Amino acid sequence: MLKRFKQLKKGLQEMVISDQWSSYKEDDVAKAKFVKDTLLDDKWWDKVDYILSFTSPIYDVLRRTDTEASSLHLVYEMWDSMIEKVKNAIYQYERKEESEGSTFYEVVHSILIDRWTKSSTPLHCLAHSLNPRYYSHEWLSEDSNRVPPHQDLELTRERLKCFKRFFLDMDVRRKVNIEFANFSDGREGFDDLNSLNDRGQMDPKAWWLVHGINAPILQKVALKLLAQPCSSSCCERNWSTYSFIHSLKRNKMAPHRAEDLVFVHSNLRLLSRNTPQYHQEETKMWDVAGDDFGSLNDCGRLLFSPPQSLKSPSSQTPQSIFCCVFPSFNPIDVPKQPSITNVPCAEHNQLDVIRLSQQSQLSSSERKLMSRAQRQRQLAFAAQKQLLNDLETSKPHEHESMKEAAQDTFAILNNLGANDTQFFEHVLDFIKLTSSVVQMTKSIECLEEDNKRLEDENAKLAHIRDLYAKTEDQFQASDQRRQLLSKEISDFEAMLVEKRNQLKSCELETSNMRIELGGLRRTMLEADTALKARMKQAEIAGKLRKEREAKQIAAKTALEKARLKSEY
Repeated sequence: MLKRFKQLKKGLQEMVISDQWSSYKEDDVAKAKFVKDTLLDDKWWDKVDYILSFTSPIYDVLRRTDTEASSLHLVYEMWDSMIEKVKNAIYQYERKEESEGSTFYEVVHSILIDRWTKSSTPLHCLAHSLNPRYYSHEWLSEDSNRVPPHQDLELTRERLKCFKRFFLDMDVRRKVNIEFANFSDGREGFDDLNSLNDRGQMDPKAWWLVHGINAPILQKVALKLLAQPCSSSCCERNWSTYSFIHSLKRNKMAPHRAEDLVFVHSNLRLLSRNTPQYHQEETKMWDVAGDDFGSLNDCGRLLFSPPQSLKSPSSQTPQSIFCCVFPSFNPIDVPKQPSITNVPCAEHNQLDVIRLSQQSQLSSSERKLMSRAQRQRQLAFAAQKQLLNDLETSKPHEHESMKEAAQDTFAILNNLGANDTQFFEHVLDFIKLTSSVVQMTKSIECLEEDNKRLEDENAKLAHIRDLYAKTEDQFQASDQRRQLLSKEISDFEAMLVEKRNQLKSCELETSNMRIELGGLRRTMLEADTALKARMKQAEIAGKLRKEREAKQIAAKTALEKARLKSEY
């Protein structure tokens, strides 16, 4: 509804500012004023744009998944991309950085995650893991946050669940895991250059048909999943046809009969898409909005114009419907017919009808019998006219039938005595030219086929050139990287030689220092021994000194005592 409002924005604004709106709003002035103010409010239209900006990705995903197309392997990526687009739209409107928080986005994100949790199945993850596009360099380089499916935790967990359900035998499951490892890592059968380059270019199912022979078990699973739709809407549409057919108000058919009608209806619906009328006639896309997403740009419209216009009755010229000959009801005289033995039955009857119709329109006043010559001329004229009509209505490729008809007519004319050489020559020239036109048409068709093949070859050549250019760029980049690595290796080798020389000098210096250290250790031991001997000698000398001092003190004491005795 909002998208339709947006498309009709200019018309709605012109409506509320027109003079007729003033007379129309008299029924309810308040509502009319509210409608006018709303439609002329730029802020309201900005809000409409904002709502459309973050709901369009959600609607697109729902519409894409609501078809009978093979989309099971695309759902996981579509949901991730849809959530990212919704986030960008909300953050752009709120003018926030990605690192900041948004209350509204958190609410929307929780709703989307709850919906995904409710509707997702392990098959979505397995189908996503078996899509070779998601392992290609082109897809991974589009976003730095993207990783191959075999490196994603959720995808790996759900894929293993599916393998456990599909393959109960441990040996078979182990073999499938090995095949998946070879497929995801591009090795042992999947390491071919064409296989790796086609991952991001070919349709997934076609890729498995071409390159999946080295993983037969995984190939069968992939072909089944990659052809699956992700919605039951196509079945619901078929059985809505069943509910329409099987109604007591319309009929009392048995269920088996109604099921057969649904089967026939669905097959006719599918077969009609292969006919030119499905794309050209008035029944163009008669099942529109059924299974194709975006065919009508989300809006209903007529895909063909009416054959006549109601405003130009002059263009409605009546078309001739009947092509029969209606004889006159005037009284006629039927003359005797001459015997014509060489005329075929069909031509004979046609000539009789024409002749009778011509004679029947004679006036009652002209009832004279024709002469034999007149009858022959009239029959010859009718035969010539019939031949010309046959030649004109015949298809160009029926020139052999034209020749036979001309020869039969010439024989009839010869029997009638009407040998018109110029007429014969003109007819033969017409047949020859028609045959030449047919041959030229075939030649043109062959040339068109050759041109188509040439275009295909040119397309292949262009693709090969593009592939060559890409490979050449990759080769140049690889060669530059090789040269850079070679230079780095040379620098490392020179540095290694220098370090080795430094190591040798250091080892020599260390050896000299070791010898010197040994000499110093011996000298230190000798000095230590001498020091210990000196210390012992000093200790003995100290003891002697102490004894001497003690004796000196004792001597002084004795002397003092002697002096004191002498005084008394």
